Amino acid sequence: MDFNDADHNNPEQIKRQKSACDKKLTPISIDGNLQTGVFEGSSKNYLTTLKECECVDFSKRRFPCKHMYRLAHELGVYDLSSLTQTKVSTGSLKKDAPISIDLIIKSLPRGEARFLKYLLNQVLVQKNGVLHRIELYTPISALTKLEIIKETEDTPKTALLFYTINEIKEMLKSRNLPIPTAHRWKIIEPLAIEQVGDLLVQNLHKKTSSKLYEINSLFEQIWGSLYHRLTKEYPGEYVNPVNWIRGNLMAGDSPELLKYIYEYIQSEYAISATETQALVDIGKQAFASMIGEDSTSLKPEGK
Repeated sequence: MDFNDADHNNPEQIKRQKSACDKKLTPISIDGNLQTGVFEGSSKNYLTTLKECECVDFSKRRFPCKHMYRLAHELGVYDLSSLTQTKVSTGSLKKDAPISIDLIIKSLPRGEARFLKYLLNQVLVQKNGVLHRIELYTPISALTKLEIIKETEDTPKTALLFYTINEIKEMLKSRNLPIPTAHRWKIIEPLAIEQVGDLLVQNLHKKTSSKLYEINSLFEQIWGSLYHRLTKEYPGEYVNPVNWIRGNLMAGDSPELLKYIYEYIQSEYAISATETQALVDIGKQAFASMIGEDSTSLKPEGK
């Protein structure tokens, strides 16, 4: 539930407001620009916004938890001072505060942090621009929640990459348009974008299940520093999770190995058991396709 839609006078909510005043609930970090915070939990840190929190209380009740109330107080959205004799500290945060690299690092699961490092490498080192296609199975919930990456609409130009010259000629033919005899992209590309651009976008779902994302330009001022930090904290190359699963299955399908795969993926991406199962299933299918076997034979004990 959005913070502004809650009944803050409900006795259960007042309990949480009082808990939010506890000194122990002082946030690890606050980002006034994004209106998010990170709080220390019993087993992990919680990323909190004014709409949701990763803590157990919010996931069960779907009403503002103590972390959300404390965040709202820190941001100047909701005053908690009247609930306690002890003054609740408030950061001098403004909406134009610098974006916190620490907040990003602490908020991302390891797998998503490595993926962000890969994306920034594509932008800063490979010079491939801010638009990137991401497969639907890729865990990116924290990156999208922080709005570090945002889904964006395909254009004829971005969709064009998935079509062959012959397919484009067939589209031109379907509209009784002149078909160039030349078989070169330099000639075909402008014709395709101008004359059948709508068809390129409409039919894209038949060519790929990936979605187009853009790295948010709001973070441009810290891309270099963020990439440097991620490189230091997560050395080595990013490996697509499905490729990682497929590679590990090359060693066999023993219950011990499959258990390790499930536990590693769940830990690396901080995703639920259901999401882990779905991701591992895709990896099994990719492995089975590679070796030409039925993926139903690759099931861990007890699954």
